[in-house]
Amino acid sequence: MRVFELAAEPRSTKGRREARRMRIEEKIPAVIYGHGENVMCTLVERDLRDLLVTPFVQLVALTLNGKVEKVVLKEVQYHPVTDRPIHIDFYRYVEEEPITMSVPLVLQGHARGVKAGGKQVPGIRKLRVRGLAKNLPDYLPVDVSELRLGATLMVSDLAFENLEIVDATTQVVVSIRAQRGAKVQAQESEEE
Repeated sequence: MRVFELAAEPRSTKGRREARRMRIEEKIPAVIYGHGENVMCTLVERDLRDLLVTPFVQLVALTLNGKVEKVVLKEVQYHPVTDRPIHIDFYRYVEEEPITMSVPLVLQGHARGVKAGGKQVPGIRKLRVRGLAKNLPDYLPVDVSELRLGATLMVSDLAFENLEIVDATTQVVVSIRAQRGAKVQAQESEEE
């Protein structure tokens, strides 16, 4: 898993007025919690772009007061109009304890049902998994090459090494739907 390096400044002030002042200066208030005391800090908004706008999940090495905190991004609050981040929560993790994170699913292969004229319809795009930080991948590969027309791949059909799936097993990962012309072709190919 990738590690994103980020610098933060400590803050001692609270309240809307101070938060608004920070945002005008293009700084974002943040909090670090878990495994120790909660720490309030501020981040420079432009330093966050590569962390917030990425398809991959990343661990964060957050430098605060000369000390490096091992954290993961837990929640980002965005402004409803400008879509700029207005507050960030980081969770401090320990290497020996499992953490829960949402990891993107990447569909690999070309489904048999699509070759027969069907349409591949993705379901969920991320899957919540639990595992040690060293075992968390950038993405979870899902092979769809054996799916036929009308087939549906559920979360219950998936398994990943050293990871426990936390999401509901009844969620649809991907399905292959038949289109109008595909039904006739599929029936003819099955009869042969």
